[in-house]
Amino acid sequence: MDKPRKPSKLFLRFIKHVNVIRDHSRHDNVLINTSLYKHFSEQDIKINLDNFTEEYDFAIEYGYLYPDLTPNFTFNDETIPDDPIDMQILGKSLKKIIDFMDIGAPVGFMKYYQDYFEAPFDKTDKKFWEEVFKMKIQD
Repeated sequence: MDKPRKPSKLFLRFIKHVNVIRDHSRHDNVLINTSLYKHFSEQDIKINLDNFTEEYDFAIEYGYLYPDLTPNFTFNDETIPDDPIDMQILGKSLKKIIDFMDIGAPVGFMKYYQDYFEAPFDKTDKKFWEEVFKMKIQD
């Protein structure tokens, strides 16, 4: 019987940042998550605000997003009700992962990634964001 592979240090660092992102994001705030996805995937995504009036008002009022829906990564306020998002920490970890993805993952890393995740290792793939980061993204 084969022993399970011990994940590489690179993969463990990746998972560390994934967990930071999961811990510092609002999984159910589709507007903020879609704005993050649009920003980091560099996709030309049209965000339909028709169904997100409350989320838009919340995100603008508390400073998570600018009115043009760009994420505000300078923002961190622990006084926000209902589980605040630390945009500074969230932005730093997302940037580290996206920079790593842009460089390209080595084959050894990808073997571990494929053991844990089904979504393609692609920053432009909505499934990646939903599965890996547990973020609900606008359809």
